Amino acid sequence: MKRYFILPLIATLVFSLASCEKDDPVTPDTPQKPDVENSENPDKPDEPDTPAPGENEDKNLDVTINPDGTTSTGVPFKWESDSKTTFYLNHVKYRIVDTHLEAVGVDEYELKLSLGGKVKLYRSVTIDGCNYILRALARGFSGHNDLISIEIPNTVSKICNHPFAGCTNLTTIILPDGLEQIGYSDFADLKSLTSINIPKSVTKIGGEAFKGCSSLTSINLPDGLTTIGNSAFEECSSLTSINIPDGLTTIGNSAFYGCSSLKSVKLPDGLTTIGSYAFSSCSSLSSINIPDGLTTIGNSAFYGCSSLKSVKLPDGLTTIGSYAFSSCSSLSSINIPDGLTTIGNSAFY
Repeated sequence: MKRYFILPLIATLVFSLASCEKDDPVTPDTPQKPDVENSENPDKPDEPDTPAPGENEDKNLDVTINPDGTTSTGVPFKWESDSKTTFYLNHVKYRIVDTHLEAVGVDEYELKLSLGGKVKLYRSVTIDGCNYILRALARGFSGHNDLISIEIPNTVSKICNHPFAGCTNLTTIILPDGLEQIGYSDFADLKSLTSINIPKSVTKIGGEAFKGCSSLTSINLPDGLTTIGNSAFEECSSLTSINIPDGLTTIGNSAFYGCSSLKSVKLPDGLTTIGSYAFSSCSSLSSINIPDGLTTIGNSAFYGCSSLKSVKLPDGLTTIGSYAFSSCSSLSSINIPDGLTTIGNSAFY
């Protein structure tokens, strides 16, 4: 009886193995997890919101809030009063807006006591099964003198309304790779900021973005930058050099006004306009290349550049504004191109 029982069993196993070997090459790919999640939640964007842990950032930047109010990473969590849209996570204040988060402030007392002045924002927070991604940084960190550094995750694409106003001891800002633009006055008057790396994704630096950052010594502008707004780096008195990327066509009015330590500037070939007062009062500027494509030098563009010794103007230049090179006391020679049609009042006074 045992013989007849075992033989059919062996035959069944052999048949099963042969079937598995035959089917493996045509087995369809397993559907990707993000697609499954998106099909269950039609309001979710098509692209996967949360990067794979460890792919780009620390996996601890993704936090789950447990039903009892504890967190997956052990950091403190609490709702603000009776609100169910605003909460504190590791003493930083977040607000739920539709399906995403905004970072809107920090507990002033805990900033110094628990965080030591250093803030690292969370990338995503899951509450009651809903995953909220940090998308924006809004005003709310202003006036915190104990804030010395802040790290912003790569999910953030927008910084709003001068969020760090009055943070006079802020020395370090790590900007996210997905940031699209730096807005008006976003980092103005940060007196202790010494350097900052602008992500490659940034195409626009708004007006007065870094105005008054008097300790800023260096800044790297990305190749994709197309706009430098008016007074963007005005009174950055410790800035010694700056690269202007090739894609830039216009330098705004007063963009580098009063950068008294600026010694050299390399302008891109595609530049067509230097705005009024763009390099005015850059008293250490000794040389500058003017690209062939430049057509306009605005009023007082190089006013008070007392160390500027020589300038070669391109043949395509048509306009030199009033006082453009006035008070350039070291300027010993300059060529006037044949195509020049307008020289303003006291242009070389």
